[in-house]
Amino acid sequence: MKKTRAQAGASETVSTEAKSTRRKFLTAATAGVAGAAALGFPMVSKAQAPIKLRFQAGWPTKDAFCANSQAFVKKISDMTAG
Repeated sequence: MKKTRAQAGASETVSTEAKSTRRKFLTAATAGVAGAAALGFPMVSKAQAPIKLRFQAGWPTKDAFCANSQAFVKKISDMTAG
């Protein structure tokens, strides 16, 4: 028995709708599996390396500005534990 064009077109439409639904399901399932895998592994973190700041001054070491900047650096170093 031969199908008419209308019947053939209808079956193709159902077929593409089924594929679209299947594709959405597989996409959602893949995302769910990836999310579960990411949560299943422990988070490995590394400590950040210390940050070193350098000051450049245009005044001599015997000047009051130099003494103030050295005091500032010492306070910051004490507050941040080195």
